[in-house]
Amino acid sequence: MNETASRVPGAAAAVGAEGVLLRSDENGVATLTLNRPRQFNAISMAMLDAMEAAVVARPDPKWGETPCAFVVLKADAKPVSPGDIIAWCRGHLAGFKVPKTVVFGELPKTSTGKIQKFELRERARDL
Repeated sequence: MNETASRVPGAAAAVGAEGVLLRSDENGVATLTLNRPRQFNAISMAMLDAMEAAVVARPDPKWGETPCAFVVLKADAKPVSPGDIIAWCRGHLAGFKVPKTVVFGELPKTSTGKIQKFELRERARDL
């Protein structure tokens, strides 16, 4: 963590080029923030008949946050389980990038078609 982030509550410091952030709260407790949906999306869509995929951080008591994937399969896709996606990702991603939770269903979008990540984060929190 850089000097400013270690002294200022709520400050963030980038940790590597993988899109991982380290944030500190008002008590100086650091939380790891995951920010790498593009890599997961490309891999998950290559791995199976996914029409769309998005990944958000889900609160985790041990790690702070873990990846939670939301996947929309094509109508003619073969049956795929959450375990299939997790197993495939384990073989192609670093361990900390593998989603711990996979949810199938439609993704909430704006009127212009952008995925509403804030809504996915709320869903992930409620799981």
